Parts: sequence; C-alpha cells; structure tokens
Amino acid sequence: MLQRLVRRVGLVALFTTCGAVSAWSASPAAAKAPVWQRVASDGNAFQAIILKADSLRGAVTPHHHAVVVDTSASQAGEHRRHALSVLDAFLEVLPADHQVRLYAVDLSLEALSVDYAAPQSSTTRDAVAQLKRRAPLGATNLVTALQTVTAELPADASVVYIGDGQSTAESLTAASVSELTKTLRDRQTPLSSYGVGPQLNLQLLGMFAVHTGGCVLFDQHSDAATYAQDQARKLVSAATGAVQYPTALTVEPATVALLPNYALPLRTDRETIYLSQGVLPPDVALQLKNQDGSAVSWLLADAAEVAGTAFLPVYAQRAATDGGLNNGLAGTNFAAWANDDFQLVLDRMLEEGRMALAQRKPERAALIAEQVRQLDGGLIEARQLSAAAEQIHTRLASLQTEGAADEAATETEAPSNPDAISRFEQESRVRTQKLQLQVSRTIDEARASSEPDLAIDELKRVLTSIRSAIDINPEDRAKMLKQLEGELLATVTRREKLQQTQDRLQQGLAQAEAQARLSEQMILDEERLDNLIDRVRALMEAGRHGDDAAYAEAQAVADVAVNLRPGDGTASAARFDAEAAEQLLRAFRMRARRADQFLETLYQVELSHVPFPDEPPILFPPAAVWNALSQRRKARYSSVDLKKNSPQEQRIVAALSERTDLEFTDVPLSDVIEFLRDYHQIPIWIDQTALQDEGIDTSLPITISLSGISLRSGLRLLLEPQGLTYIIEDEVMKITTQALADEALSTRVYPVADLVIPISSGLGAGGAGGGAGVFGNPFGGGG
Repeated sequence: MLQRLVRRVGLVALFTTCGAVSAWSASPAAAKAPVWQRVASDGNAFQAIILKADSLRGAVTPHHHAVVVDTSASQAGEHRRHALSVLDAFLEVLPADHQVRLYAVDLSLEALSVDYAAPQSSTTRDAVAQLKRRAPLGATNLVTALQTVTAELPADASVVYIGDGQSTAESLTAASVSELTKTLRDRQTPLSSYGVGPQLNLQLLGMFAVHTGGCVLFDQHSDAATYAQDQARKLVSAATGAVQYPTALTVEPATVALLPNYALPLRTDRETIYLSQGVLPPDVALQLKNQDGSAVSWLLADAAEVAGTAFLPVYAQRAATDGGLNNGLAGTNFAAWANDDFQLVLDRMLEEGRMALAQRKPERAALIAEQVRQLDGGLIEARQLSAAAEQIHTRLASLQTEGAADEAATETEAPSNPDAISRFEQESRVRTQKLQLQVSRTIDEARASSEPDLAIDELKRVLTSIRSAIDINPEDRAKMLKQLEGELLATVTRREKLQQTQDRLQQGLAQAEAQARLSEQMILDEERLDNLIDRVRALMEAGRHGDDAAYAEAQAVADVAVNLRPGDGTASAARFDAEAAEQLLRAFRMRARRADQFLETLYQVELSHVPFPDEPPILFPPAAVWNALSQRRKARYSSVDLKKNSPQEQRIVAALSERTDLEFTDVPLSDVIEFLRDYHQIPIWIDQTALQDEGIDTSLPITISLSGISLRSGLRLLLEPQGLTYIIEDEVMKITTQALADEALSTRVYPVADLVIPISSGLGAGGAGGGAGVFGNPFGGGG
C-alpha cells in the first residue's frame, strides 16, 4: 500500500517528460506522426496524435530565468530540503552568461532579487540565503503569482517553478489558467516545473508545460548521492532548451477537430500531443506555420491500438469541455503517467467492489463493476467482479426463498460430513494466522513509520479487511480489531503531537526569522542614518563656504533622517542646525540688502536735488507744420511697410467708404451678405467653420433699415449684434467671429528715427538759431 501511494504521488516509474525521445518519434524522411487510438465502451474512438520535431527553425532560447520557489506549509521537512538542494544545483549548472531572478510564493509573491543577476553572483547568493531563512507557512496563490512574474519578465526569458503545483489559497478557474498560458505563449516564454511535495498537482503542471513550451520533472525519492545534481541538470536543460512557437495550425481535411485547436509550441526533447475524437479519415495532413512563413508538416499514420492508452477516452472527454486547455500531456512519458494514474483509480474502485462482495452487498459491487466497465470496457477484472456479484445475488435470493426448512436441513446434514467441517476449520485457522501476521506486521510498520498519515491509512485498510473477514473465529477477529483500533488511536495521538511539535518548530523558526529580519533592518537603518548625517555635515560645510542653497538641501536631508528615526537625538539636532543656519543666512542677506538699498536711496535723494535750467524753453510748431510733417513722413516711409495690400484688397478697402442702403425685413444673414457682395462688386466670404464653432447660424433672419451710410458703418451695424465682424485677408473680405478676428494679426512698420531726435538745449547747435526749435530741421534739410 505504501508503495502504491508513493507511486501515485511521486511517480516513481515516470520521472520526467523531458530527456529521452520516445520510440514513436516520426521519421524525418517519412514525416509520419503516430496516432494512438482507444475505443470507449460506447463505441466512440479517441486519438492521441504524437508530433515530434527533429529540428526547429526560428526557435527561442531563453537566457533570463525567473525561478519561483513554493514556500507554503506543504514544503516542509524532507521536501523543502530536496527543493533547496535542487535549486542550489540548478544555479551551479546554469551557464554563467545566463541571468536569474529568485521569487518566493505562498499567499503572496515576494521578489528575493532586486533584478536579474548571474547565477553565482552575490545578489543571487543573498536571495538564496533569504529563501532558506524563510519559514514554509500558509497556502499558495499560484496563478496570481505567476501572472505577476510574467508581467516583470524581459524578452528572452523562461519561468522555472519548484513546488507541488497546488493553489489552495485561490480557487483555480479555466479562464485564469487560459489567460496565463496564452500570455506566456504570446511572449514566447516557456514554463518548466519541478514537482516536489507530499501531493503533486501534476495535471496543472502538465497544462503549463504543454501550452507554454516547457517541461515537467518529478521528485523520484532516490537516495543516490548525486540525485539532486542529476535532476538539476535536467531542469537546466528544460529551462535553456530551444522552443519554437508556431502561429497557425492547419489540418486537412478541415473536418478533423483537434484539442486544442491552436498551434502548440514545439521542442526537440519531448513530443507535442494533440487529442481528437471520432474516426480519422485517411491521409490526414497537419501543418504548423511559423511567423516567418516557414512551416513544419506531418502526415498522420494509421490509428493503432496501443497498450497503455486506456485513459484516453476519459482524458479526451475532459479536455473537450474547455477546448483542450486540460490537455496536459507534455510528452509520451507524461501520457504513460496519466494511464498509470487511471489504472490506479480503477484498482481502487475494484478493491471497493471486492469489499462490497465480502460484506454481502452484491448490488453495490455490480454498480461499481458497471462504472469500471464504462471507464475501461476491456478490463477483465470488471467482468469478473460483475459475474461474482450476480452469483452472490442469485445465491442470496435462493436462500431467502427456502426459509427455515432449508436452515433445518443444513443443520441435520452438517454432522454427516465431518471431513468438510474439519477442512473448513483448518482453512479458518490458516486465514486467522495470516490475518494475525498481517496485523502484527502492520502495527510494527505503523510504529516505525515517520509518516503518521500513511500509517493511519494502512491501519484503516487492514481494519476494514479484518471487519469484512466473516470466515474466522469471532473472538480472534475481536482481538485483532481491538489491537488495530488501539494502535490507530495511538498513531492518531502521535500524529497530533508531531503536528504540534512541527507547529512549534515552525513558529520558532518564523519568530527567529522575524527577529533576524528586524535586526538586519535596524542595522540597515543605522547605516543609512549615518550616511544621512554625514551628508548633512558636508552640506553645512558647503554652506559656510558660500553655497547658500546647501543649507536648504541639508534641511531636506535632515528631514529624511528624522522620518527614518523619529525621536533620534542626532537626527533632530541635525535638523535644528540646518534650519537655524538657513534662517541666520537669510537674516544676514536681508540686512546686507537693507543697507545697500538704504545707501542707494540716499544717493537718489541727493541726485534729485540737482537742478536743471529751462532756458531756452521748449517750443512746438503750429498744427499746419505737424500736418505737413505727417504727410511727408507717410510719403517717405510707406515703401518700407511690411504689409502690402494687393489691388483686390485695395479695391475692398476703397469699397468700405462707398455709400450703401440696407433695407431688409426677416431676410437670412447669408442673403444680406450676398446682396452686399453683388451691389459693391467685392468678394465676401463667410467663415462657416468659425460660425458653427460659436453656434451662429447664417440663416438667422435679419431686419435692418439704413440708407446713405458707408459700407464700413453698415457692416458694423449689421454684424456686431450677431457677435460677428469682418477682416480683409487673402484678397477677400472674411465674415468671421470677433474672437477669431482678434487673433488675426498683421505686421506694420512705423519709422520713428526722426521722432526721437534728442532735445537740444538753447546752447547747442540745433537750438533756436537752427530755425526749427528743438527738432532741428523737420523736413530733413530741404530733401
């Protein structure tokens, strides 16, 4: 029984799905893909299509590895020691030019490395030391943790998971697993696992490997001295192996449906397996296309009944429920494990059926036999169990109908056959001795076992077997039952004590780890505080040598020190000194500025006391002279103006001075503008976009009555009530909004050289004797 449990959990016979190439690999010349087939009890056929790539084109080879180690409560004792040994060996074997980042996962994910580093770097060694100090506690939230790791991965990366694959902290959903595997597949990131723990979720680890291009390895529970190193080499090969990620799957004929129906990654160190249901037509072709346009093709061989495929119908039906996500067959070795696990389930069901027969429950035994037959119609043991159940049912029915007369006849006939009675008693004694030996052996093994749970399971199994043994002496059976029940109670008590001891040990380890972390944090804080204080001193010294900004920076650094260690005398004193120095510097600078400004003010006062004569007085020419001066300047300097109106624009400017009549009653604004355009023969354009932005409709009715006024005034009176105006631009008159018109600027040049000639006093050459007052000759010397 113990061997079967180890086989169920540890998979002694399967070991790994990476490494040895299966005998089913397709020949490169024939390009044939083997097809395993199993026909269920209902007549439906199910297939496993085995694809093997001998070479990969455009494959991805990871150089960065995110190693996620399970630190939940299940990873304790020997499982934890083995996992850490494999991790140490993995980092030793990993090439030096690769980089690794270490994570720990239980209820939450913790990055033990700040970034990716070489396998033997101090950063990685510190992360491993931190991992070894971490106490295994709590449950595991696996998928959420892997999603977080995926979001932080670089381009050429792989994920390596070491743990049992259980996610007890969060209920797994097909949607979350599908999203995670699709993200990894799109990023071309393989996820490989090393299963270690008391109970492994190998189906989940297989799904990760199949859908991301990874591999799965298992703990074989070997006592070999180099066992951890050997497993680590296989794990390094899985993590660094080349993976090809096809982008499209094509099947001819298209009626053949595969599970899953998308392209799965390919490796050279394991097979890629698709599942299908129904009868496969002849000459089925399968092709996986790559992103660069290349493709890998196979022709499917004839479906063959292969030993060890009894699991296929149940497995394929389960995979069909979620579109192939549950296809976790990461190679033919993994398929062998699936069949082995399936046979173990059938064996347990058959054992339960046999116990039902021993308890004279033929109906229960027949039901179990039928269930086994539906799972595997070719199992001989199921047919035998069904036949035995039918015989016992018939015999019990016959005994019930014969009644008391049959019992009396049995009593009278019993003494007439003394040989049969002696033989029965002899068989009973032999059976009793065997059971007593089994009970004694089981009790000894339970007392010597270091795994109370396994011992309890074995004791319960033997206890059930003794209770169902109705052909032995009742006194002997009662004695053996009492022995087993007593030992079962003692083993349960021992398990509880062991659990309490482990809990106290884990609690002590957790407290020690917390104390170590606290001490380490205190040391780091002390070092950081010393660095901050040294920085404050350096900035204060810089401030004393003339760097005014250094005092403010010193105050900011001191604030960080105070927040780091509130109440610390050194940090508080540094904060006070920095602030006091800054305030004293401000006061000194203010006093110096006040003294400078005071002296400057005294100087301005003295300067204002200097008188200046007003002789000769300033004389301005008459208005006629100013007018002549303006006209001359206009004629002289208009040629340098940057703004030049075209003839069309000059025509529009001239039309603004023309007389016009506006007599309209409820006429749309657009019609009024059109009338003015035709009447004055000038181009007028309405800026529809600007008007729409302001919500102004040109079909708005206008009522106005004006006559004999200039076009300029008429437009102003017409447009201003509507929030509109006009500008002359691009040889047209644009009707637009006031806001847009305000933004339209034009460049003008105004020469002012002759207007800023310095005023000359009466003593200068350009005074009154020059004939033109303070400006000299306003007309430029007769030019």
